[in-house]
Amino acid sequence: CVTGDRADIKRLMGEHISVRRRILYRMLTSVTGFADISSVYIEAMESLIASGRTGKRVDLPSDTEAVIEYGALIVRKKAPVHGSFEYELKIGKETTIPELGVTVLLEETNTPGKNAFTFPENSAVSIRNRREGDYFYPEGMFGRKKLKNYFIDEKIERGKRNSIGLFTVNGEIAYIIG
Repeated sequence: CVTGDRADIKRLMGEHISVRRRILYRMLTSVTGFADISSVYIEAMESLIASGRTGKRVDLPSDTEAVIEYGALIVRKKAPVHGSFEYELKIGKETTIPELGVTVLLEETNTPGKNAFTFPENSAVSIRNRREGDYFYPEGMFGRKKLKNYFIDEKIERGKRNSIGLFTVNGEIAYIIG
């Protein structure tokens, strides 16, 4: 029932409590690297999976956390918290975005393609992460959609949502990177 850092909650709950606790122990020790784990943490993980609610989490030793995400228990190192970032892009100038680990070059072209966008001359073009209340207009859909709801629908883990880049034109989301 475990693949990498994830355990399927339904299968995990189907195991005998002693087997389930051994699985939780092994998941935690594989992430922390410590063999001496208090039973308090295993019990906290037990309570977490019993709730089964997506988004619930417990703090564990050695900067580790257990999180419920869409039917799976994930035991991992805590993700670094990305603050707000925004980088203005200028035509012909490379811009490094350390939060995304990329360098972007905005250039004019007449060739359509996957990463080609049309926008009015003198537009403010930038790459940033999400903000409270963000929305966008999905291609092929009438009306707008909240970015938060899109991330939920796409089952993007809560801890990863702030590190997804958004390509914006005049402050409006034009493209969700990745």
